[in-house]
Amino acid sequence: IPFAGVAIYIAAAIFDQRGKREAPILTAIAICVIAANQYAHARSLAKENSDHPGGQSTVILVADGVSKLVPKMPKGAHLLLINDPFANDEELPHSTLRLRYRDPALTTTKLAWNKSGRILYPPETFDHVFLFNTDNVIELPNHQDEADASPVGKPLSHITMRSPSADLSIVKDVGGNDGSSQRWVNQDPELRFRVPNGPAHFEMRYTVPPVILAQTNTLDIEAWIAGKPAPSIHIAEAKDYTYTAPLPPDAKPGEMVTVRLHVRNPYIAKGDGAKLAFLLTAAGFVQD
Repeated sequence: IPFAGVAIYIAAAIFDQRGKREAPILTAIAICVIAANQYAHARSLAKENSDHPGGQSTVILVADGVSKLVPKMPKGAHLLLINDPFANDEELPHSTLRLRYRDPALTTTKLAWNKSGRILYPPETFDHVFLFNTDNVIELPNHQDEADASPVGKPLSHITMRSPSADLSIVKDVGGNDGSSQRWVNQDPELRFRVPNGPAHFEMRYTVPPVILAQTNTLDIEAWIAGKPAPSIHIAEAKDYTYTAPLPPDAKPGEMVTVRLHVRNPYIAKGDGAKLAFLLTAAGFVQD
């Protein structure tokens, strides 16, 4: 809106000073200069604030992530936003979605969830519920009873790193989703899975890149499943691996079980000192 106003103002001023013949050319030049400055300024802001709560990337995540899931929102919709990329008292997601759907009656409720347990919906009725996972948005069931009956909003029995739902099972030390099929694992990864019905075992598919062993020579990893020691891992070659381990016999179908690893000798990155071990492709309980 300010850009259009400035362009009209400049066009009127040029017309008064130069006359009809030169006005269109000079007006076009003025508009191009303003547009170029606006573009450069927007790129500068996006680069400067890409990781800031008020940055361009987070606004785009809210606007595009939600609208791709629900292109047409009912007028006056009430939305629940879980773990959106802004502070709890920040109203930017609210105003962004009102502008995106052109609906001043749209309302939102924000909820922060630390993945330590079940998502508890506020005592309200929602038209849509959206969970923000790193750089992805997932739509969850819009009622608590449906959420409790659905595996979408809670850890699954088995996950692939490509899936945005993987974040629901990751407790710590596993990287974010960058669009690829694998995520970096750090020194002490921990994940949670739901025990399936019937006999099952733990399975993990992963890759050890050559760069890791070039520094460490080997990788030695300890493992625990449901707090009980599992077979350890010794790696001396860079390649793809599949690790399997038995599920503790006292694990009950439907309960949540934690799988924890400790890498004794991780790769230490020279730049930021990150302690890396391998690239995880998929993990969880597989029925026998």
